[in-house]
Amino acid sequence: MTYIPRITPCRDDSEGFEDQERYEELGLPSEWINIVNSRLRRGLRWIAPDEYFWTPDGFFTVIEGVTPSMLKQIRAKTGGSFYELSLEDQCKLLEVRYERITAASLAAGGVPLDNVGHRGGMAIEEFAFQSLGAQGWRGSWREGSGISYIVFLVQRLVNGKGIRFYPNVYDTSQFNTSGVVAPPFVREVLSDKETHILWTAIREVTDGLLEDLYKELPSLDRTGLLSLAQLLDIWHIFGQEGIYRICARAMLGFYSYGGWPDLTLHRDGKIRFVEVKKGSDKLNRNQSYWVRNFALPLDWDVVVLNVVVPK
Repeated sequence: MTYIPRITPCRDDSEGFEDQERYEELGLPSEWINIVNSRLRRGLRWIAPDEYFWTPDGFFTVIEGVTPSMLKQIRAKTGGSFYELSLEDQCKLLEVRYERITAASLAAGGVPLDNVGHRGGMAIEEFAFQSLGAQGWRGSWREGSGISYIVFLVQRLVNGKGIRFYPNVYDTSQFNTSGVVAPPFVREVLSDKETHILWTAIREVTDGLLEDLYKELPSLDRTGLLSLAQLLDIWHIFGQEGIYRICARAMLGFYSYGGWPDLTLHRDGKIRFVEVKKGSDKLNRNQSYWVRNFALPLDWDVVVLNVVVPK
């Protein structure tokens, strides 16, 4: 059969990971099936066959017994590899906009071009942020760190009301009939009680609470560059409805701190996420997961900006 990669939410890397029929249906090498079954008998998790397309080679080649020829056979049956595609084709498959532009065109004379994207010069992400800022876009270039603060605060409030915010955390006390640790809990909808408590928590969020959290946990911004003003700006532009959608997605089990685009921007009430790539850079595993499981279901505007910098 010909495998067609799905871009719909993958739920979890291990969804269907014990589905022997699916392995055989795809025609995976018997040697590979034996390796997988051996890992399962030892209580080790593995990747669902329908997720192989989205899985980098490194996840396979570290396994004892996996040879380049075996991996080639696996790829032939599971649609190839997302990471072998060009950046433009990656974007086309994920249904996000791809724009290739020179640094000079992006700057339009408003931002110095000296040594942009090179050692000792301005980071390409900051350059794009400043250039887009000259076009009227506001926001931050902190890879979702502002949203992380808000989600963390809501998480605290929800947990304080007796509801588990992240149901996809492994519970090692729970085992399925095979003796393998149960997979993360991923669902389609929240219960009425969860919905009520989540909304109650979000309505309790204030600028003051966010400021207190910002001072308490500066490590939530991994770049160390997010200002309090930018954090509050993100809270105000998304609003309670926007934050509810993000937090609901988290409570369903799809949230990831990795993969958020470099820039979170807004202009005239319109929100846009921009991932900045230089040269031959491509989207990585976390970024493709974020697009499939977060951006697409929430119908967000995502742009991948491939900037050509002067040598």
